[in-house]
Amino acid sequence: MKFKRFISILFVFLQTAGMIWMAPTALASSLHLVSVGDSIPNGYGLADPETAYPVLLANRLAATADFLTEDGKTSTGMLADLKKTNYKSAIRQADVVLLSIGGNDFLSLLSYTEISEFFRGNPEGLYQLANGGVAILSENFPKILGKIRTLNKDAVIVIQTVFNPYAVFQAFTVLGIELSSFMDTQIERLNDIIRSYAEEEKGIYLCDVHDQFQNAKDDSFVNAAANPLNLDPHPSLRGHQAIADGIWEVLLKAGIAHPDDKGAFLQEIMQPEEKEPKSEPEPEPESEPEPESEPLPQDRNQTNVEQDPALLYKIGGGALLGLIVLGILFDLSKRRK
Repeated sequence: MKFKRFISILFVFLQTAGMIWMAPTALASSLHLVSVGDSIPNGYGLADPETAYPVLLANRLAATADFLTEDGKTSTGMLADLKKTNYKSAIRQADVVLLSIGGNDFLSLLSYTEISEFFRGNPEGLYQLANGGVAILSENFPKILGKIRTLNKDAVIVIQTVFNPYAVFQAFTVLGIELSSFMDTQIERLNDIIRSYAEEEKGIYLCDVHDQFQNAKDDSFVNAAANPLNLDPHPSLRGHQAIADGIWEVLLKAGIAHPDDKGAFLQEIMQPEEKEPKSEPEPEPESEPEPESEPLPQDRNQTNVEQDPALLYKIGGGALLGLIVLGILFDLSKRRK
């Protein structure tokens, strides 16, 4: 009888110990990630939405996820969204919240009048618009963080700076004004606001995407290019992988992610794509006409613009600015003649 009782007690002890031992594993597998913000985390322009950086991170973390992102989102729109039931519910369950907002606070204010005057040597109007965008983000950003923290006191919040999509246009100067330098100055004014709210001791971590892109000096991180001309300001596939790498480092610091042997997102995902063209050099000319049969991103974007004309960069963001600039240059050349 004593022996049977001893065996029963031992069995209960081992069973309890096993449950305690398994608890960390169960906790790790229940990680929930929420991504909120604009078209950058929304994967605008990507051939496959599953390669947007929030999806890459959720898959790597084996996390459940809510992707509450939308093209054209401003900080004012973000504040309104945080009152919605689905946003509240998602954030309350989150272990990690990724926040990308701010770029559209400047882009959404651009108009033909101020831009044309700027490139005719009268920059005051455009600078006033830039000041307006900075003022809007300065007022809204702390409110956004406050609402997220009110909904969830424990989640790790990762805030991201805005990168300069036109760093590649350093040689593009009109009337002594360099486009890349002007854009970077205004974007950094937004970023100064974002950086000022990073407080790791309060669970708010910074992923400085701007500096990450600038220091990498890799033009392939963004869609914008000088040759052939492309003024789309959004990140490319490589750009999304780079952002995922940057946020992964932040999550390691926050104790959310754990070191593994999978390597960086850029190395892991790009290697197969780089090998394919080398193994088939001759079929490439035959495959050139195929992109003409892929008008889906353009058709989709045109429809969205018709539904909401205020979302400037749904047709390429910087493309609108670029087309206006080119028109002004043409106008100036005619006048000189």
